Amino acid sequence: MYDQLVLELKPLARRLRWRTSIELLTRTAWLALAAAALVLVVARFVPLENYSRIAASIVVLYFGAWLGYSALHRLTSFHVARRADDELALRDRLATALQFTKPDASIHAGIHPDLVARQVEDALYHAQRIEPREAFPPRVERRRVAAALVAALAIAALLLIPNPMDAVIAERRGIAKTAQEQAKKLEELAKTIQENQKLNPQDKEQLLKKLRELAAQLKANPGDAKKALADVAKFQDVLRASLDVNQASQAAALDALAQQMAALAKQSDTPQDADELAKLLEQLVGSSSEPTDPNALSSAERAALAQALQQTASQVAASDPNLASALSELAQQLSQNASGEALQNAVNQASNALQNAAQQQALQQALAQSLNQADATQRAVSQASQTSGRQTSNNQGQGNQGQGNQGQQGNQGNQGQGQGQGQGPSQGQGNQGQGQGQGQGQGNQLGGGGGTNASSLPPGSGMGKAGDPTQPNKSFNTDDANTVYSPFQVGQGQQENVNGQDSGNGQTTTQQNKSPLPGANNSALVPYSQVYQQYSAIAGQAMENAYIPAGLKDYVKQYFSALEP
Repeated sequence: MYDQLVLELKPLARRLRWRTSIELLTRTAWLALAAAALVLVVARFVPLENYSRIAASIVVLYFGAWLGYSALHRLTSFHVARRADDELALRDRLATALQFTKPDASIHAGIHPDLVARQVEDALYHAQRIEPREAFPPRVERRRVAAALVAALAIAALLLIPNPMDAVIAERRGIAKTAQEQAKKLEELAKTIQENQKLNPQDKEQLLKKLRELAAQLKANPGDAKKALADVAKFQDVLRASLDVNQASQAAALDALAQQMAALAKQSDTPQDADELAKLLEQLVGSSSEPTDPNALSSAERAALAQALQQTASQVAASDPNLASALSELAQQLSQNASGEALQNAVNQASNALQNAAQQQALQQALAQSLNQADATQRAVSQASQTSGRQTSNNQGQGNQGQGNQGQQGNQGNQGQGQGQGQGPSQGQGNQGQGQGQGQGQGNQLGGGGGTNASSLPPGSGMGKAGDPTQPNKSFNTDDANTVYSPFQVGQGQQENVNGQDSGNGQTTTQQNKSPLPGANNSALVPYSQVYQQYSAIAGQAMENAYIPAGLKDYVKQYFSALEP
């Protein structure tokens, strides 16, 4: 009997589960839809990333939870029986029958078995005649259903109407993307600096730490342009404090010394930095410590080298006093024709100072490269941060500019009118006063219709007018420059000898004349196209190895673009 009664209750259990799920949906769906609509409303006042996904996630999570509850929720037979008894007014027939027929039921001794059997038969009779759909219709609360429909319509409207915050979100995404790209460039620069063996390890580690900190800050930036620019500005301030403004003049002085020493050593390759210059100095001057060495410098070469060293020492004194002292000491030893240990000590001291200068040069170049990259990052972030407020201010500025231009044109028209009134011939002082009054009143410009002491003026004549000159300035054309001046380079010039009789008592000297005689071919004048690439490459290398403000770089590029043959 128990199994038969449970079998009759199963259709009722399915119907009750379905009705419970529908009632739960109608009672609570409006909460999820209202929450999604609230997210969309807030997203119109606050730049909220992925607001549509957040709203959709709320709705999807709710319906997922509802489906999970509907699929996993179970009703026991006793619970179904109690629900049926209560709603169908069966006076606990089904629940009592289940209680009497369950396998472990304990019936009181005072209850007669025939009474139990009749009660169970009566419960089965009523259970078989229950129609689940008619017995358990869904109960829907119209107010909550209406609220859910209103929230659904609001969601549809908010999704269809353009969101003004989309532009701000797109701007933040652009800034975040730009920050990520610039962070990668900073990391690439850090790898390049890491591989530079000329840098002092301690200086290298400090610079790498700053670069990586800035790269990490840009990577973590959510799209805040102000924060990104503040981080870059802080990085620039730290590096500028370590940047030596005199390093460029020191590098130029050492380059000039390198060219002169390469010429004395009869080498075609010029040392590229102070480290190579130190090696060449040891090679060139070290042989002079041994007078018997065939490669030893002559007296004239020693004097020329001493003069070059002394000149370089005076040029680098402000930026590197130690280097200036070492070069000056070596120049003094060479001037005094010193040899042996004294000269060798001076060479070693100068070589050590040049090696230290090489490390400083490498550090300054690394700092300059880092600052140049920071400037590029600053420009990129600034270009990506075009907010709606800035666009509005630009539009207002354009409107004001247009009004100002109209006013300026009006003033120019008045000025022209005043000048016309004053240029006509006048008769006597009376006419002069009339011309002056008209010019000042209408033109409102200094000197407009000012009059003169002459009784009459000849009619004015002239060629051209403002904005349409008869002979405008001629534009620059590189084809006009056939030859240009090029500084002295190694290999230029001719060697000249003066003949005479050797008496045996004098001293033979040789003098090289770098400048040709008047009327001869000047080797310093070379074709324009021949030196353009050289100067352009030098300028490009200088912009890479030295810190140049971002605005000036564009001027240099435009300059060489305009000069391109």
